[in-house]
Amino acid sequence: MSSNLTSNINLFQPTGFKVVIDRQNFSNLTFFVQSITHPSASNPATETPYQRIQGVPMPGNQMQYGELVMDVLLDEDFNSYVEVYNWMLRLVNDEQIQRRDDFNGGSTTQPTYSDIAVTALNSSNNKTKTFKYIDCIPTSIGDIRFEAQNQTVEYLIFPVSFRFSYFEIV
Repeated sequence: MSSNLTSNINLFQPTGFKVVIDRQNFSNLTFFVQSITHPSASNPATETPYQRIQGVPMPGNQMQYGELVMDVLLDEDFNSYVEVYNWMLRLVNDEQIQRRDDFNGGSTTQPTYSDIAVTALNSSNNKTKTFKYIDCIPTSIGDIRFEAQNQTVEYLIFPVSFRFSYFEIV
């Protein structure tokens, strides 16, 4: 009888991760990621009718993925928020971004899609696995709640959701 039980029985610490997005274009977003939710993956079965049986589940032929969700700390200059917002604007209205850049004397060379890598770190902060999400695009950016009556200092966090083609575990 063979055993496939791992020899490393240490448990993963939820704080042991590092996020890497295109550092040239999204450096603030990369730096201020507070948490990340790895999405679900499913392969829905197809029900095949059979005599006197409700249905026989057959393996599906495509993977379906949930959304990759990040909670991002909001810096004082709103740079992390602006990076995601401009990325989303560029996906919808490229002409608006081009006009703004012409006015400011700059140019937008940011990509439409970007890969996102989330590296899991062990208790010694060494890389164990990397989840690489391919062809990510932001689909939503969450609310920011300004509150004048807050008695303690709580730093603001906003959620960002991404869709992607697929992910690899390296």
